[in-house]
Amino acid sequence: MNKISAQIQSIETSQGLARVVLEQAGIRLQAILIGGDGQEVWFEVGQSVKAYFKENALLLGPENASPISTQNCFQAKIGNIIKGEIFTLVELDCPFGPIRSTIPSAAMTKLGLKPEGIITCWVPETEIMLSH
Repeated sequence: MNKISAQIQSIETSQGLARVVLEQAGIRLQAILIGGDGQEVWFEVGQSVKAYFKENALLLGPENASPISTQNCFQAKIGNIIKGEIFTLVELDCPFGPIRSTIPSAAMTKLGLKPEGIITCWVPETEIMLSH
């Protein structure tokens, strides 16, 4: 599980959902929380939180990849690569700290990932969990 510390920049609620915008080291991430109808106050703007997302939820692409539907996009430097027959663990160095991604080994080969290379990363908004 990836974990980063971040600060809440804004919170928007509508129709039972809350969009929470986070920032750390100049990178903005958005999390979609279910049940954010404005009645409950779980988090506040300016609050420091931990953001969690699974290694298999972190999508990887080439450095100059085309945008996709998630707004959570940032670049990272590839650290260690541990290749298995089916899955590969890719350790990444990001401005907000180290994170990891687990991808199919065939995808790792197709992308041509190499240590020290720059990669584009995406995390779907619905895959980020927050805690105090």
